[in-house]
Amino acid sequence: MGLNLIFEFLFIIIRIMKNRPFKRRQDPRIKIEIKVLFKSTKVEKESFLEAKITNFSRSGLFIETSKVYPLNTNVELKAFLPDENKPIKLKGQVSNIAKYSLQTNSGLGIRIHKEKIEESSENKLKEFFELNHIYGWFC
Repeated sequence: MGLNLIFEFLFIIIRIMKNRPFKRRQDPRIKIEIKVLFKSTKVEKESFLEAKITNFSRSGLFIETSKVYPLNTNVELKAFLPDENKPIKLKGQVSNIAKYSLQTNSGLGIRIHKEKIEESSENKLKEFFELNHIYGWFC
């Protein structure tokens, strides 16, 4: 009797999960166009490259660019938030490489290293996300 109850429960869970859409990202994204300067931290004397961030979340961002770094490459970024004179400084890691298609432009998905953000940049980001109704930057 107990085993049948467990199987029934599992069957119900599986049926529920099949009807739920797959959610790739855990944080809401803001569609935006922000100037960004970025470079790999591997090459010591590499110059910053200019591109644009086309979406931003608490955990990551997408840089529209033709420059491709390998997955897991650490990058340094300077993002120019709207109405800010100075860029915020971020560090992150390449987590996705998008190739150009009819649906997407080529670029890099970057996972932000929250623990490596300077306090001034952290405060500006927190304010930026709250203005866009995304709360809990460091939860």
